[in-house]
Amino acid sequence: MAPMRLALLTALAALLSTGAAHALSGSITVSGRVVPLPPGEWQLFSSDTDLLTTGSGRSYERGTAMLIQESAGRLTNMVVVTDASTLAGTETNWSVPPVCTRDDTYSRSAESMSSRQQDCMMLAHRVAVPRPAATNDLWLPYWEKVSADPGWEPSAWVTASFREARPNAALTVSYHFSTEAAGFPHQMADWRQSPWHPSHLDDARRAFVERIQAWASAVRPAIREAFATDRATALPAP
Repeated sequence: MAPMRLALLTALAALLSTGAAHALSGSITVSGRVVPLPPGEWQLFSSDTDLLTTGSGRSYERGTAMLIQESAGRLTNMVVVTDASTLAGTETNWSVPPVCTRDDTYSRSAESMSSRQQDCMMLAHRVAVPRPAATNDLWLPYWEKVSADPGWEPSAWVTASFREARPNAALTVSYHFSTEAAGFPHQMADWRQSPWHPSHLDDARRAFVERIQAWASAVRPAIREAFATDRATALPAP
């Protein structure tokens, strides 16, 4: 890791540990892309910027960010921006991300998924896993927090992910909702054996998944509009 990037991450972690992190609401702008947020105050937990190049050799920034909400010292909701890119004066062909192609999900909708135009939505579950041997800089503060306080992280999430891309811009954002914050028990399990796996849902869990699915479908136009106009529309609560 570059010394300057390490210093920035260390400073951010120190700021968060003192409780002085700036509260955000409504939206956040990451590398020129506007990302609308669900209601409430959000803490910017981690962020990073990479300098990349297009196939023609033009450079551009890809921003990433992680925002969180907590209650009683526990993580309840999380928004993760894994690709926010704006290309000035140039265009590129984008690779097609898993948001557009995965089939092991609750649902997936791809209105377009070419290298020039992408409009995709996916609903899936995510489970807590051991810290990987290698991780990118965005996730380092998250794993440090989990190592210090394992009970901070919920055992499972229901996640709505969105991908928007045009030749000169791209955005991938995932909204993670804690199953424990919704009243379900802490239950560690492998991804395939999880009670949140699509093949294992009981009636109560299926109802929660359907609630998040309805929310994701309802907010998709607002996410499209924010991407197209650089203006955020407030998102409702799930």
